Formats: sequence, C-alpha cells, structure tokens
Amino acid sequence: MVLDLGQGRYASYGHLQPGVRVKTGDFVKTGQVLGLVGNSGNSNGPHLHFNVADGPGLLTGDGIPYVFDFYSDGRLHRGEIPLEDRQLRFPQN
Repeated sequence: MVLDLGQGRYASYGHLQPGVRVKTGDFVKTGQVLGLVGNSGNSNGPHLHFNVADGPGLLTGDGIPYVFDFYSDGRLHRGEIPLEDRQLRFPQN
C-alpha cells in the first residue's frame, strides 16, 4: 500500500494481510487503521516494511528520513526511529 502524503512524499507499507481497509482514492486520517500486519515474504512472523520516499514506486523513489512517536519499554519515545527487534505501540489520537 502506498499513501500520498503530499509535498512529494509517499509512505509505503509492505506485508499487510489481504483485505486492507482502504481503497484507491480514499482520504485517511491519523490513527485510522489501514490494514493488519501480515506474514508474507521470507519471515518467521508478522512484520511491516515501512518507507517514506520522494515517489510512489516501491523501487524507484529515493528514501526520505522520518521519525515518529511510539511506546516501547514502557515509555513514550517522541520523534525517534525504533531500534531493531522492538515491539511498538503507537499513541492513540
């Protein structure tokens, strides 16, 4: 799934379960469930590949740095990128 964030930025979400909850042309809001994380690809468990880039093509856009807010290890991390192998929970709006 690829979302147009505006200003030439696109967010891509990989390895979602079939049956995503939005369709082409929908406008989405912060906190809206887009789909559920799946277990596709060569992996031992559900996971998400997330990227922000300057184009909608998964292999053609250049990546853009990003940060977000999340809970891990019992505390809120603001404007960070999580460390590897962390289970995250995101703030509710």
